[in-house]
Formats: sequence, structure tokens, C-alpha cells
Amino acid sequence: MAKLPRSQQPQLSSLDASSSHTPAPLLCGENALLLSLGRWKQAARALVRQPLVAMWCLWWLLIYAWHIMLSNYYQTLFLEKQVSADAQHRNHFGLIEAFIEVTAVLGYALAGAATHETSHTQFVSALSLTLLCGVAWLVAPMFDKYTAYIAVIVSAGLYAALKTLSMAALAHALLGHYGAAFSCATFLALSLGVILQSILSLYHTTTDFYFYSGAISCFIFVFITVVTSLFCNCSIV
Repeated sequence: MAKLPRSQQPQLSSLDASSSHTPAPLLCGENALLLSLGRWKQAARALVRQPLVAMWCLWWLLIYAWHIMLSNYYQTLFLEKQVSADAQHRNHFGLIEAFIEVTAVLGYALAGAATHETSHTQFVSALSLTLLCGVAWLVAPMFDKYTAYIAVIVSAGLYAALKTLSMAALAHALLGHYGAAFSCATFLALSLGVILQSILSLYHTTTDFYFYSGAISCFIFVFITVVTSLFCNCSIV
């Protein structure tokens, strides 16, 4: 086949030449930033429009913050309950730690099974577990060391179950935006815990006060949840 002279060969215009090139994609960092901002926006919108999301974020803000602080002080509570006459005997701290871990695992497992129940059942379970956790924190500093042991062990399992229920509820409600809401609630809870613990430590707050305050936070959450569910006609999960 004869080849056409150069002067007779079709030439691409500048517009055609430019259109043949694919546009340069955004940098990976810019894509990640835009995607993150979009998810934060969707999570904030869900926080305003969905009461159940706001309720569980409130749970993270109150209960999670106090749980972090109480995790730093329950060993101190055990020491304070160890009377001088009993100081020569072997303590049970290692055994109690083992029971705490076992109870937490059971709490995670039972709550995982409860996520398949109806919304009403999960709602009642969440409120009941929060009340029981508050009672355990309230009773822990009141009596002897064995009562403190049992209360801390029981509260560990209750908290694990509540944590599982809250994460399942938020994941179901937010779908792809769960990570943004979870990270925001966790950040605020940790910040609140650090601020409160820093302030309270300046005033030499007793260990009992931390447990009583944690119990009050549980009761406040239950009260706000019940009132909100009655007025908004919605369930927590």
C-alpha cells in the first residue's frame, strides 16, 4: 500500500491533541483528605438528624471517659481496702486481673449475640447494663476489699458488653461513616478524661470520688436516653 506524502497526512489539531491526554489525577494525599472531610460531614449530619447516633456518642463521652479514669484507680482502691492487719497476707491482685479479663471476654461474646436481637431488646439491654454498671461503680468503694473485687470484675464485663452494643449500633446507623464518628467520640472522651483527671488530681481527690462520679455519669446517661427516646419516639439501637 502506497504511503501518503507528509503534506497529505491528516494532522491533529491542538484541541484534539490535548483531548487525547487524560487529565492528571489528584495526589493521593488530596484524595484522602477530600474523602475524610466528606465522611466527617456525613457523620456530623447523622449526629444531628439521628438521635440514636447522638445517644451513643454521648455514651462514649460519659462512660468511656470515666472507664479510662477508673482503669487507672481500681488498683489504688484495692490497696486502700487492704487494712494493716491484712497487709502481711498475700494480695489477690493478679487473680483479680485474670477474672477481669475473663469477664470482659464474656461481656463481648454475650453482647455480640445480642446484636441480632430486636431493637427493643437491645434498647432495654443497653439501659439495664448501664444501670448495673453504675451500681457496681457505686458499690465498689463502699465496703471491704472483697466487695471492691467483685464490683470491679462485674463492671468490666458490663462495660465490655456496652461497648460492643454501642459499636454495633453506630456501625449499623452510619455504615461507611462509622470511623469518623467513632474517632471523634473517642477523641472527645479521652480529652474529657485527661482534663477531668488533671483538675481532680490538683485537689487531691479521693479514689472513692472517681467511682462515685463514674456511677453518676451512668445514671445521667440513662436519664438523658429515656427522656430523649420518649420525646423523639426512637430507640437507642
